[in-house]
Amino acid sequence: MELGMAARPKKRRRRVFQFFLMLILFFVAIFGGIYWFFVLRASTEHVSPFNGEKHALVYQGEVEKTPYLMEADQILLPFSFIQEKLDPAIFWDEPTHSVIITTKDKVLRMESGQVVAYLNKQPVNLQVPVKEVDGVRYVPLEPLEKLYPYSFAHKPVTGALTVEKDGYAIQQAKVVQDDDPQLVRTGASLRTPIVAELSSGAVVDILGQSDKWYRVLTADGIAGFLPRESLELTQVRKVTSKNPNVSDIGPMQGVNVVSPTWFEMKDAEGTLQNKADPAYVKWAHQRGT
Repeated sequence: MELGMAARPKKRRRRVFQFFLMLILFFVAIFGGIYWFFVLRASTEHVSPFNGEKHALVYQGEVEKTPYLMEADQILLPFSFIQEKLDPAIFWDEPTHSVIITTKDKVLRMESGQVVAYLNKQPVNLQVPVKEVDGVRYVPLEPLEKLYPYSFAHKPVTGALTVEKDGYAIQQAKVVQDDDPQLVRTGASLRTPIVAELSSGAVVDILGQSDKWYRVLTADGIAGFLPRESLELTQVRKVTSKNPNVSDIGPMQGVNVVSPTWFEMKDAEGTLQNKADPAYVKWAHQRGT
């Protein structure tokens, strides 16, 4: 009888131990699942670029607070953006409600609501006028492209307008070969939402980097983050203003006139200065244009 009674406490202790072991494993599994769900699990949420803004203004990879304006298929830039990033000397003349832009050899005056501007006192037609919307002044882009050493590119897919200064250099990379698209995220973490998807070979600009991530700008003007292992560095892209490589231009059937910017105003009297590239002129004449 004494031997039988001594065995029962051992069985009871074994069962208690097994119970606590199972309880510990249960809690480990629960907390492990919670940790995976809230920390390790990659987000599958998709968000719209630029928070849904269709007229985002992107200056050298950074999204500006004020979007551009689109009117009659013409782009207008916020006056404040031009003053802060492109031309600190641009002037708003309050008495005449005019924008005045001065370069080393040009003076352009554009009055609000008027489609006739004055370049060196000579009238020029605008597609759309300077205007004010909800307290924000906007200036038509078309004449600015001829005055400022900047590249302006409208991205049809996203509606973004990218602006880059001549001489701006940026490292580029391409998405490595993979059957699945690479997911561009809003932050340097798998937990952040997806803002774009890129196929193999897609080219991006490298805006910055961390230990495991690149901050990139896609061809559609979307800024986001990609894992470093998903990209292969390629070349440095440099923004320049130059005449086209005429050897790359094929025959242009039915075209009798080509129209590069060959002349510009030299003085206030309207004197024209010839700025034609001799090689370009020779190429055009050889084709009878």
